[in-house]
Amino acid sequence: MAHPRSTLAAPLIAALALAAAAAAHATPVAHQITVQWTTGELAGQATSGSFAYDSTLAVPQAEWHADTLLGQLNLTLRGQAFDETNANANYLAFDTRGRLSGIVIGNACDWTSCAVSSDERNQWFFSWQILRGQTLTLAVAADGQSQLSRGTVAVQPAVPEPATGALLLLGLGGLLGLARRTFTR
Repeated sequence: MAHPRSTLAAPLIAALALAAAAAAHATPVAHQITVQWTTGELAGQATSGSFAYDSTLAVPQAEWHADTLLGQLNLTLRGQAFDETNANANYLAFDTRGRLSGIVIGNACDWTSCAVSSDERNQWFFSWQILRGQTLTLAVAADGQSQLSRGTVAVQPAVPEPATGALLLLGLGGLLGLARRTFTR
């Protein structure tokens, strides 16, 4: 006959193994982006949206260059919706702690650069980077009439939904309760 502690320890070990396996999988890292347009047709307006990249990209001091670095993009410019299928990031950079320190995002980019033609309506790109403590930003959008709008870019980590934190606390509380019950017997 098995000892009661050993029968309760097995589910606890399985739950911890499942939690570790889930943590090992990549998760999306979400950010909010806001552009304040300062010149051109869009002057005085703001464009806001969100983007997310895979957590496996967040390697300290890494720089990534590729055509499709974002898993999610949600942005509207001049009434046109953009997502990860018709615009994307071609550059992501991370600081020494693995936090986002640079991004270039747009629909006029390939994996090496971005180029906006003022004669093409709705071509755009945004660049945001922190270098030596200074934040450098650039936003460019074409109006299709030989005029470019320029602006500044702000990027902030997205705030997790309250339900996410509540679920985490509930799960930790359940594991602690199970562990306490196992060790008091």
